[in-house]
Amino acid sequence: MKFSSINFKNLYVVTLIVLAAKLLVLGYFLYNNALLSYFNCNGIALDGNDTRGYIVPILDFMVGNGYGPPCRLPGYLPFVYVLSIFFSSMAIIKNLIVALQILLASLAIAIIINYLHDVIKNRLLLLITAFVLAFNTYTGIWDIFIMADSFASSFAIISIFLLRNMNLSKSKILVSSCLLIWSVFFRSANIIFIPVCAAYLFYIFYPLGLKKNLQYMLIFLLPVITSLGVWTYRNYKVENELIILTTNKNCFTDNPEQYFEMIKIPAMLGMDFTWGTDGEYFIDARVKMPAKVIENAVTKEFSVEDILRLRADYLHSLKDSSQVNIVELIDRMSSYRQSYSKTYPWRYYVINPIKLTAMFLFPYKLDNLILPKRNDMSKFQFGLKAAYLISLWLISLLFILNIFATAYRILLSKSFRPFLFEILVLALPAAFIFAHTFLIGYIEQRYLAGAYLMMVINAALFLNYLFTLRDKK
Repeated sequence: MKFSSINFKNLYVVTLIVLAAKLLVLGYFLYNNALLSYFNCNGIALDGNDTRGYIVPILDFMVGNGYGPPCRLPGYLPFVYVLSIFFSSMAIIKNLIVALQILLASLAIAIIINYLHDVIKNRLLLLITAFVLAFNTYTGIWDIFIMADSFASSFAIISIFLLRNMNLSKSKILVSSCLLIWSVFFRSANIIFIPVCAAYLFYIFYPLGLKKNLQYMLIFLLPVITSLGVWTYRNYKVENELIILTTNKNCFTDNPEQYFEMIKIPAMLGMDFTWGTDGEYFIDARVKMPAKVIENAVTKEFSVEDILRLRADYLHSLKDSSQVNIVELIDRMSSYRQSYSKTYPWRYYVINPIKLTAMFLFPYKLDNLILPKRNDMSKFQFGLKAAYLISLWLISLLFILNIFATAYRILLSKSFRPFLFEILVLALPAAFIFAHTFLIGYIEQRYLAGAYLMMVINAALFLNYLFTLRDKK
């Protein structure tokens, strides 16, 4: 079969082709890399840094010890619980979960390709987009990890595309809602999708009148309210504190409470704080202060000396917390952030979050490929990494351009109703990125996986719009 002759309307065929592409890519990383020992590889399942945090509370719950503090959400619980009925080996359970992740991710991408087949008329553009989606590692690499990213992305995509048609049934809305809230119980940031989808449904059913609209909205919100209500009630009973999703309090021995307060400072300054970045200065004693920190950090109430003392006390607290008043230290961190927001409101609320957005969408390096360091790479590996990095920059650029193109098309048509699903697919990644850069201030690269597939859709839609304009001339 020629790739160009594939019937993209056949969801089963496309799913199998995407699955084959995924297995090819993941097979390369699984069996051609010495770095896998770092991730504790069991068959096709890899443990990441956060894997223990997802699995151990579930195992404790299953033996009657309770789930423990809500440090991680229990998205994996149904899978582990059901599979443990048939298998006693955790290694087998993990491998079966990874197999499900790969299969569901293939289905999610096939659904996207199926949609693009209906809206993209240029065959070459469709083939290129299908290739990018099938061979992407930005989400694909997480399919072999026991971490939240794969299922969170797949459930969200399938949920969203269940809402595609204007003549939605109540059962489709209910299933969509269940999958969407399940994605939240893998990745809490996905909660931003719920109000966006609710607004979309409101506009779809608006012509039916208020009573009908409220009925459909209630069906959509019922699984959300029920699951979040039960989880929040459980957290309150266990922790005696109102915790809707997760908490960092008393959760991570390597990263104590003051760490999560400290990382808010480089984020506030518009700096990434992950490994190898300038913002790492605030949390690592080995990193020297970059000049830009001094220029950007001083406020009316906090001098350079005050900031240096704050950092020194924080680093000292990591070595010996008994010698530092942690509550007072956290209060000082909070006071510094308040002082900065008052001294530089424009920087705090606009400029620095835009800087984070730029770093999120146009990174100077990729952390989502299991490859050796630059000096140890082969030419093929270096070229592979460069190609993926450049493709991410291009997709991010086209995604941004599609925001303006869609707004322009809506203005020309004087109605946004014909573009409702396109607006949804555009608004969801935009809201997700906004939440990370403007609200949370945390841009760990793998978190972009939650928006990446929808960014690719928007990149393809923008190019399709350009081709349409060209053909009209």
